[in-house]
Amino acid sequence: MSTVGWMGLSLVIALAAFVILGMRVGFPHHRKVAGVVWGLGWIPLAISVVHHRAEIETQRAVLASVMQGHEMHLALAAVLLVVGYLVRVLFPSSPGAAPELDEATLTARVDEDLAHLGYLFDRVEEATTALLESGIHAERGQSLSAADEERARAMWARFVEATFELDLLKSEYRSFYTVSAVSRPRIHARCFLVAYASYVAAYRAAVLVTRWVGEDETLRTVLDEANPAHDLPADSYQALLRRTVHPESAVRLNAGRAYLKLHEDRVREERVFPRTKGYLGDIEDVIAETPHVFADNPLDYLERAAFDLWFPIQKTVTKGLSAVHVPSRDHYVSVEDLRGIASRLEPGDILLTRREWHLTNLGIPGFWTHASLYTGTLAEMDAYFGELEGPRPSEQLRERLPEVHAALGALDEGGNVMCVVEAVTKGVKVSALETAGSADSLAVLRPRVSKADKLTAVLIGLGHVGKPYDYNFDLATDGAIFCSELVHEAYHPVEGVHFEPEIVSGRLMLSPNAICEKLERDDQLEHVLFLDGVDQGRVESRDADALRQSCHRPKWHILLAD
Repeated sequence: MSTVGWMGLSLVIALAAFVILGMRVGFPHHRKVAGVVWGLGWIPLAISVVHHRAEIETQRAVLASVMQGHEMHLALAAVLLVVGYLVRVLFPSSPGAAPELDEATLTARVDEDLAHLGYLFDRVEEATTALLESGIHAERGQSLSAADEERARAMWARFVEATFELDLLKSEYRSFYTVSAVSRPRIHARCFLVAYASYVAAYRAAVLVTRWVGEDETLRTVLDEANPAHDLPADSYQALLRRTVHPESAVRLNAGRAYLKLHEDRVREERVFPRTKGYLGDIEDVIAETPHVFADNPLDYLERAAFDLWFPIQKTVTKGLSAVHVPSRDHYVSVEDLRGIASRLEPGDILLTRREWHLTNLGIPGFWTHASLYTGTLAEMDAYFGELEGPRPSEQLRERLPEVHAALGALDEGGNVMCVVEAVTKGVKVSALETAGSADSLAVLRPRVSKADKLTAVLIGLGHVGKPYDYNFDLATDGAIFCSELVHEAYHPVEGVHFEPEIVSGRLMLSPNAICEKLERDDQLEHVLFLDGVDQGRVESRDADALRQSCHRPKWHILLAD
């Protein structure tokens, strides 16, 4: 192989490490795997160097001759670069309000802001303590309850709002250095105290909360979701994470500590001074007690950056594969089969389907690859839930979800009635049984819960209509939905049906096959029917035992079947 070839191989291996980190392959050991792969990338690079050793030695000789006598120049250049970096970090170019004010006005403003700063300290401490003492955490492989998710979002919004006010105050005094430390030392020191104390309080809160979140991937995802109800954009937790790991944070924190020591006598009597010193001590304690927080967080940030770059590729590939199946043929379960079983279905039933030869089957674990929820037509829902007190389901949908009500009352292009809600690549929508059940194998499972609980599940499922498809397949998010997540979310608040998600590549997932596997673990679901596609035009009706065994079929069962 040529030198260029070895170098290209090194680049490919490095990219593979990047993909492993972004996709969390081998979670929770994906970082170690990515590190090993990245290390292997140096081997072909070293080989390419050996191939050109003679040229390299020649280049070194030329370089040495050029650099000879310039050691001092290089050292000075390095010092200038470091100083330039420190000046940029510690002395921002955008001014705040401080230098624009006269002495009396500035003094009054500082008095007011130092008093207000004490109030902000209290707010941030309260918001931080509320999070740390909330008890909100997801066990590994579990999702948060709907109530805990809402509590977490509300408390997180209060925390972000409180720290944001600190950031605003810090920004107002970021140009404290323009107030002369020679002619106006007292007011200079007080301006600095406002800026630095605001920064320290926000930084302390950030490190405490990132330590609290720890390795809870579910909680991280919930906090990072966009929260329109509280005016929070997406990735607000990642922004907090950057606060704790960015090199500039350490520079500002330690340079400010030294500068505070220099002016300590001028600000010692300010009420926020001892609290600021205490916050610095808290930060030191966190670093000493849990150094992994600062060791892991840069990797967390890098991992998220890798994911952000990889996700558009993953999404594009998934969308492309979803429409690809190798042979062009009708599915084994025919329209006549589906119409024949319609009378056996009830609102709240879970449909599992398997479509052979679809390339997306490669990325979905297990035999069953799609799940949806049977709602019934508007008339079926009113009849089935008619014994329950309160408004009929059709009336509730007309009032709460008028667009869904209209969709359920319409017919599809083939003249079929809408009676299923499902999440497909185009998003969550209502479909006809003839569409959602069109597959090579079909199973129907019925939760053993009351009609009131089934109505709850149906209304929750229909409430997701219109949401985009979740190409990241993460149960911890609810802004986008994938197929089995729709079933999970529908029955999540219902006692008597408990699904067991698992961590896959760092994401909390529930596969359609895992829904079927519940038949082996407990009696929360019952077998309604199993139409097992054998060949074109051949569908056999099988019993509950056969359905349980189907969960263990190999991915390419069709190739091994007789």
